[in-house]
Amino acid sequence: FMYADRKSINFANAYPDIWESVKNGHAGQIQNHQGLFTYDTVHPLVEHHVFDKNSDTYHWKVISLIENKDLYTYNHRLLNILSTVYTVFFLIMAISALFITQSRIKRLQSQELILKLSQAVKQSPNDIIITNLNGEIEFVNQSFETI
Repeated sequence: FMYADRKSINFANAYPDIWESVKNGHAGQIQNHQGLFTYDTVHPLVEHHVFDKNSDTYHWKVISLIENKDLYTYNHRLLNILSTVYTVFFLIMAISALFITQSRIKRLQSQELILKLSQAVKQSPNDIIITNLNGEIEFVNQSFETI
């Protein structure tokens, strides 16, 4: 299927080092300075036949090349996406940690204020009585009890 004047234009002449590995293997990938070569062996004349790697039957080598510039473009795009996701995740975690910390500080400050006020009410020399909305007594201080 090759033109007579183009027989020298083939994979073996264009990539001799890669061809040595491809022709001796069944399938695989090879990466070098030119890019990523992926190859497989196809037996077009054999139907439903289990391939024997040591067999010398008629076969084709199907080879794909992804050049380094395309491979690196994909890797850089993936790296940018992952970096963005990581940054967003980190910011969300930092904001959540800040919110939780502030909530905890406010709660501790409120507890301290309640403790101070309850101590002030308990130790006050004035009579103090606390009732609910129904008029039921809920608290009296010591000064009220001495009456």
